Amino acid sequence: MAKTVVYEIALDVPANTPASSPVSTKDNADYPTVALPAGQIDGFYITVPEGANGAVFFRIKVNDHVVFPANSNQNGFSNITNVAARYIPTTVCIDANNTTLDLEAYNLSPSYDYLILVDVVMEV
Repeated sequence: MAKTVVYEIALDVPANTPASSPVSTKDNADYPTVALPAGQIDGFYITVPEGANGAVFFRIKVNDHVVFPANSNQNGFSNITNVAARYIPTTVCIDANNTTLDLEAYNLSPSYDYLILVDVVMEV
């Protein structure tokens, strides 16, 4: 019998972080990558603070493969979640334990840092 679990991952994205050099949870001791068990990711609750207004761009990756946004050549825009957490359904199967999930982001704002928060909803 499968059970639903939620994992949380976050990333602080400093002002003036260029697209050519995004920050990642892979390089962040405060907000590290998350090791996931085998199972299925059913969706993501993504929260970007109010005021970001399209300044923050991000990707969610599983084992270095982009799973959000669906088009891996693009980035998620902060204004899609500008007011509250937004649920993004998906179906990503995880075959092995300790699969890594990480965030990668950049921030075009010259003045403000933003914290991206993602709750990962899984069946394990």
